Amino acid sequence: MLPTHANAADLAQWANRLWVENKRTSGMWRDIRVLDADDLETWLELAPAVHAWISRLLGKDPGDTQALDTFWMDWQEATEPPLRQNSSTTLRSVWRRPSKPFFRPFSSPSCIIS
Repeated sequence: MLPTHANAADLAQWANRLWVENKRTSGMWRDIRVLDADDLETWLELAPAVHAWISRLLGKDPGDTQALDTFWMDWQEATEPPLRQNSSTTLRSVWRRPSKPFFRPFSSPSCIIS
């Protein structure tokens, strides 16, 4: 038995699961995995970011999603004057700074007289 796995992906529905079982029991591979169109569709439905990425890569319209770089370019050009390229670095540094607490603890005990 080889210490390797065999993996295959098919864009069609693959009904020959018996072939996989025969290859598994032959002892030639440690394991065999086959992903068909149904498996890939389920995976893309469960991972919308991957679905949008692969759609753009294949030249398809990913629907109502937009890549981060194109969103940033659109947002950058929507202001007057346009935002500088390093604005994101400045914003990031502001977000990472610890904010002052709204309620500061008293340095000495308080006394309430009613």
